[in-house]
Amino acid sequence: MKPKRRARSGIEVLSSYQPQQQLQCLAMLIQCSLARGDLDNARSQLNRLENLLGNGKYHSDWISNANKVRVIYWQMTGDKAAAANWLRHTAKPEFANNHFLQGQWRNIARAQILLGEFEPAEIVLEELNENAPQSAVDERSQP
Repeated sequence: MKPKRRARSGIEVLSSYQPQQQLQCLAMLIQCSLARGDLDNARSQLNRLENLLGNGKYHSDWISNANKVRVIYWQMTGDKAAAANWLRHTAKPEFANNHFLQGQWRNIARAQILLGEFEPAEIVLEELNENAPQSAVDERSQP
């Protein structure tokens, strides 16, 4: 329950700022709902998250975190149409050289698995596994 409480506190603290600032906290609340199997609550929060995504520009880690809960929701509900639509339109990073971009590629692989696109998903996951050790070294060497 701590993550849920902290996410709600974050939303409260950020309530005097632009709603877009609440995206990370909202993604955490959705993840908590999904972990509890509360799909109705997750759906209602996802509606808000999708509205925020459509009305702002975000750093790649925020987008990756938002996409993660969207894809997990689609997996849990079997919503292949939403996953296919997202997969057609989502940004596919040129590289996977940091954990933000790796997260987006994991989201892509999740959607591909949901859609039964196992070979492309396997390629993505193999690439991530091959690049992970080098990415970890690169990230540790940055100031």
